[in-house]
Amino acid sequence: MKKPISKYHKKLRIKQSKVKVIMIRQTVLILDFGSQYTQLIARRVRENKVFSKIIPYNTPAKEIAAMLPKGLILSGGPASVTDKKSPYPDKGIFKLGIPAK
Repeated sequence: MKKPISKYHKKLRIKQSKVKVIMIRQTVLILDFGSQYTQLIARRVRENKVFSKIIPYNTPAKEIAAMLPKGLILSGGPASVTDKKSPYPDKGIFKLGIPAK
């Protein structure tokens, strides 16, 4: 026999679901190009009560869009931007309408 759910537990479930929605809405994604400061950037974002997630620079734009981020941070790496073999993100991220810094 299952226990009936108390009013307190019902409220708790509602609060937990609201928290998940808020977390999704306030996510900032950090595209890691190999910078030594990526972890520090993520920490500073989190200190401001915003959830951040570090992802590889070559993550497809569709995956990024599915995460519903509020912003993107491109964390540079040691490769030169003028080098032909330097890493590039998916060009589609700039068409998503998400602020990028």
